[in-house]
Amino acid sequence: MAARSSLGKLSARAANALFVIVAPGVVGLAAPLALHFLSPEYLRFDVEPVRYAGAAALVCGLLLYALGMRTQMRAGESPSPLVASRTLVTDGVYRACRNPMYVAGAFYFVGLAALLQSWLLAAYSLAVILLYYPFLVGTEERALRRAFGAEYDAYCAATPRWAPRLSWPKSRRA
Repeated sequence: MAARSSLGKLSARAANALFVIVAPGVVGLAAPLALHFLSPEYLRFDVEPVRYAGAAALVCGLLLYALGMRTQMRAGESPSPLVASRTLVTDGVYRACRNPMYVAGAFYFVGLAALLQSWLLAAYSLAVILLYYPFLVGTEERALRRAFGAEYDAYCAATPRWAPRLSWPKSRRA
């Protein structure tokens, strides 16, 4: 029995590492940078204020992503969608919106495209935000609804999916 739980922890750790390091590293860094540096010059623009706004959005996205990861890990959960949740996390940034890490990713991708001033990266960012994220969110929501039922439905009714609240309610945990 102890061997089985150790194996379960190992596979959860492997899935966590896959999501935390490999997925964002490929989707969020390697692919966009390759697209940028391999794209022709005519797919770039040069508007200095846009570069500054992009840097600010990118930093905000990274900070929000880190807060989401921290909240998940403090609750004993993996931020990986590959690992089934044992606890419904509704604290921290999850009080403001149900998908803060995806909101963070949107800020990051748009910020990166603006910072590097690339139309190709802007198109890539839109594809990630409009195609990849809805697929992930739909998959996660179905799993959470199966796992937590009415508790998850109440959380959905009280917490917006994307647009964070400007004022956060007190923690829902008793």
